[in-house]
Order: sequence, then C-alpha cells, then structure tokens
Amino acid sequence: MAVLPDPARRWDIQTKVRFAARLEDFFGVGRVDLGLLPEMDPFVAVEAIDGERVYAQDPDLADEYELYLLRRAGDLIPFERRRINVLLGREEP
Repeated sequence: MAVLPDPARRWDIQTKVRFAARLEDFFGVGRVDLGLLPEMDPFVAVEAIDGERVYAQDPDLADEYELYLLRRAGDLIPFERRRINVLLGREEP
C-alpha cells in the first residue's frame, strides 16, 4: 500500500510499523507492504499509483501528486534505459 504522508509529520520506522500493523488489522490480512510515495523509486511509485485509490483526504491534491510522479518518472526514462543497458552489458558505463 502506498501512502502520501502529511509533510509536517515525521514517519520513523516505528510509525511505519505501527501503521502497517493497523492496516493489517483493518483489512484482516496477515501482511501489508507499506511504502511512502516520497521515499519510493519513481518507477515503483508510478506502479503503486496505478492501483486503486482507497482513500484521499484531498482528492485534488492526490491527483496533482500523481501527475507529479508521472512527470518525474517520464523525465527519468532516458536515464533508466541507460542504467538498464549498462547493467545488461549493452552499453559501457
């Protein structure tokens, strides 16, 4: 589950673990993979927002942030392609 936290609130590891445990209890599942969108790799974040939005306190703000993530990932595509080609030995570093 991807979360866009309030920037005024600090999410240390204990906060993340407690929140994930609450989500597990709420949804009645044994495990929830929790990620904070600002901390995610841009391409992972785009995959995360491709799913279903469960809740947004401010849907307009959520839409704007999704557009920001898409734009950021789009800007990084040439660098990501190069990185992959270097890793696969198709290009020199």
